[in-house]
Amino acid sequence: MFNKNLGAAPDSDLTGIIQNIIGGVDALADVVLGQIYKRLCKCQTLTFEEQLQQGIRYYDMRIASHEETDTYHTCHGVYCVEMSDALAQFKTFLDEHEKEIIILDFNHLYAMDGHHEKFIDMILEAFGDKVARVDKVKPASPVKEYWKRGYQVVVCYHNTDMTKEDKYEGILYHGGYVRSPWPEANTTDDLHSKLTTSSVEKRHSAAFFVLQGILTPDGELIKNQILNTKGVSIKISAPSCNTCFSDWITGDHVGSKLKLSRSATGEDEDEEGRPTSIVIVDYVGGAVLPAVINSNRSD
Repeated sequence: MFNKNLGAAPDSDLTGIIQNIIGGVDALADVVLGQIYKRLCKCQTLTFEEQLQQGIRYYDMRIASHEETDTYHTCHGVYCVEMSDALAQFKTFLDEHEKEIIILDFNHLYAMDGHHEKFIDMILEAFGDKVARVDKVKPASPVKEYWKRGYQVVVCYHNTDMTKEDKYEGILYHGGYVRSPWPEANTTDDLHSKLTTSSVEKRHSAAFFVLQGILTPDGELIKNQILNTKGVSIKISAPSCNTCFSDWITGDHVGSKLKLSRSATGEDEDEEGRPTSIVIVDYVGGAVLPAVINSNRSD
């Protein structure tokens, strides 16, 4: 989702890649950066409200403060949606759907030194008693436990100092409660191999587990596409990747299904295998949503 371009966000991973490609030519940098950022940073088109309506319940949140406006924004290379707007969309949906639960995973926090407390307070004020307490429900807790306590929002915040603050003790889930291994793959074959491996080795009942069904263009690929004037965009690679990912989830042929072994948790092996309950993809839509929803239905 990309509502407005407020310039390159601080400490962006993409900044270094692109600057290395175009070198130190400032004039070229000004022209190229703007165009490349628009294509490489945009990975969704639906608003948060539209994603909620489609069935999305987990949100990979990357946040940056904006020094010129004193606001907080979602960030993927550039400043995107203002968080006050995002929180309002989440709250409205949850007020209207009292049994729905969302997970907000704030896992990248850029230029937030001195801002954490203000930002966290803004989140907690928006949701109030809807925020789950880590001392009451765990990642492996059944949904009915959340319902019984009226919890609708899990806030995972990847800053250990803040999660240890007395003020937020028991409220913020620290980064260890989410396992989201980055596959760092630029082909679907490599992605499938890494997801299959991580689904067995990285899953644990004490943490939410996320399969990242996304391709990551490397620097060489971006450079070649720029020099060949073909353009580069996540939107170009996402559809074919999402189609493959849907096939892996539904298991259209033997060995393709991404099964999650429970042996790593010390529990008995699940002979039939269970698809993960959380997946993320770029440009969500198409066959991915029904594939994920159907994979969680009981026979």
